[in-house]
Amino acid sequence: MKKAFRLSAWITAAAMAVSLLPMGAFAAPAAPEATNTIVEGAYTKENTQWYVSFNDLEAEADYIVIVSRSAEQPLAAENLVYLTETASTDTGTLTVPFRAAAEDIRYAVACRPGKIPESRTIRVNGGTADLEQAAAGAVVTITAPAEQDGKPFARWKVEAGDITLAEETARQTTFVMGSLDVEVTACYDTKDSPTPAPGGGDGDGDGGGAIIALAAGAAAVAVAVGVVTTVAPVAVRGRVELADHTVPANARISLLQDGKVVAQTTANAEGSFELKVKRGNYELTAVYTDANGQLVHKTIQIKAPVKGLTVTL
Repeated sequence: MKKAFRLSAWITAAAMAVSLLPMGAFAAPAAPEATNTIVEGAYTKENTQWYVSFNDLEAEADYIVIVSRSAEQPLAAENLVYLTETASTDTGTLTVPFRAAAEDIRYAVACRPGKIPESRTIRVNGGTADLEQAAAGAVVTITAPAEQDGKPFARWKVEAGDITLAEETARQTTFVMGSLDVEVTACYDTKDSPTPAPGGGDGDGDGGGAIIALAAGAAAVAVAVGVVTTVAPVAVRGRVELADHTVPANARISLLQDGKVVAQTTANAEGSFELKVKRGNYELTAVYTDANGQLVHKTIQIKAPVKGLTVTL
């Protein structure tokens, strides 16, 4: 009863804050907040039951789980789908079952009581984002043209915000929204990127990159190249299709490790997709909404890199 009362009070406070206070009214505390205050979730479905799972939480701590139709204004009354308070396990994980229509699942986070996910602005210079603003924990996709003013795309530069890009050299990449306004810039001139020293080193001392320049033996070169290919991102390329070989519209492709989304993209009109990740084993999930509004998904295990992959829904 005590927890139900606290959750009710939290909902009331959140609703009042969202409806009455201007953006930015929640001042940041003077002291740094505890880590993992707001954590994004990963969706799965078994029969008609949906589940949202979280990792890297504080162990055995109370969390508010929010599922919403909107990553921009998740706590608005018309967007809120599911809200509950529960505790994480002794290993810092949490899985919550809920029921909702597929089209209503756009945002899910776990946050510590008293921490309201506040929407922040997203500004993309030289490119576009699929959201103009988003609350902490939302996955945002940014896209840049292949070239601008005759100059090819080189990389993304984070100007502001507490985010990490999934792949800074990919024209389309993702990031998980933090608690600050975000500004990123698409760089179209390779001169904007630092020129690597021979072999990929920083040019100082006798780093690993110098091995390629100095080693005369083929074996030494092979070792150095092996290091580069192990560290560099690799491609996961494939195509998603239905059983009749037609292409599902706007299929969403996600790669997960340990239940956490590490990369996402949307398949193109031909069903093709490409993601850049580190070498390793991943769980690939393909999801799309059919003509009846039902969410259709399939999950398979892959090992990156992989090319020519076909995912049949």
